[in-house]
Amino acid sequence: MTFGNPFMDKVPTTMAYAKADGRVWHDTGKALDHYPTSTEMLEAAGLDFNVVRTRVQWAAETVGNRWRASSSRFVLYRDDTGDFLGIVGKDYQPDHPRDLFILADDLVQDGRAVYSTAGLIYSGDAPRIWCSLRLLGDDWKIAGEEHKPYIWLSSSWDTRQALHCRPVDIRVICGNTYALAMNQKEGLTIRHDARDRDALKAEAAKMLAVTHGEFDRFKVWAEIAALKGVSDQTRAQVEDIVAPPVRDLPGQPADHRVRAQAFRQRTLRKFNTIATEEISVGGNNAYSLFNAVTGYVDWGKKVKTAKNNTRSTSAMYSQLSGDGARIKRQAYELLSV
Repeated sequence: MTFGNPFMDKVPTTMAYAKADGRVWHDTGKALDHYPTSTEMLEAAGLDFNVVRTRVQWAAETVGNRWRASSSRFVLYRDDTGDFLGIVGKDYQPDHPRDLFILADDLVQDGRAVYSTAGLIYSGDAPRIWCSLRLLGDDWKIAGEEHKPYIWLSSSWDTRQALHCRPVDIRVICGNTYALAMNQKEGLTIRHDARDRDALKAEAAKMLAVTHGEFDRFKVWAEIAALKGVSDQTRAQVEDIVAPPVRDLPGQPADHRVRAQAFRQRTLRKFNTIATEEISVGGNNAYSLFNAVTGYVDWGKKVKTAKNNTRSTSAMYSQLSGDGARIKRQAYELLSV
């Protein structure tokens, strides 16, 4: 098989979600009336395909357009549509979409979790796959608000992302999400060129229980943060994370600073409206301010939409892995001091 421009006709974003968890994921994709099996979720989310690998080929004009094949570079494509997925090295072992579900099925089949959402989304020109599971029986309350734990697994075919798993906290009252930091030494990130990858997958399936430790740590942090007052200085530092101060750049147009400053003020007005609401309910504390940050990122922040992504799927990616996740992480670190 040969390829021209690999991204000329990209497969569109696809997604499915359980209606019971719909608001968390911006009600995007195909709605399911029940928590599905892995087979049902693969089909509903448009992920029921395998990944095929073949050598990169090109027509060498200098020798009469005869085809040459690379010995070290390979093209990945879908077996159902032939759509391009990525170009990788000879040691790269791609994940089929069902590989994510194989890791998770033990949790689902023994009743510890249910599939919540799954799909394919673009980060720039690179397609990525994910699935999420809601852990059952581990809900908790902080400051009277219900939180639910999820596990998020994702992978890609562009060599930039390993297969990884991370815990995600959902604040039920408003659907705000926070991806908890995962200690990578625990073995829940699996490189695509790892020689013992099959063994690592088997180990990772057993070690998903490590996520419970992350949830416990976040719960303790939130309970302490709900009692921790916030100074004006800390509030200003959080605002700088949400909307960084405008900096003068050499050679910038004369009106650049004016436009940038206006954008920052609009952002801060939106954030501070959310913060005022949070503080009126939960008090002037670190927990309320962190909730304001997650609320702004999840529901108020403008996001760039890659080709073939919807705004909602782009927002979801930003919240869990992109710029939105960075803002949440920096705010969390600041409020933890």
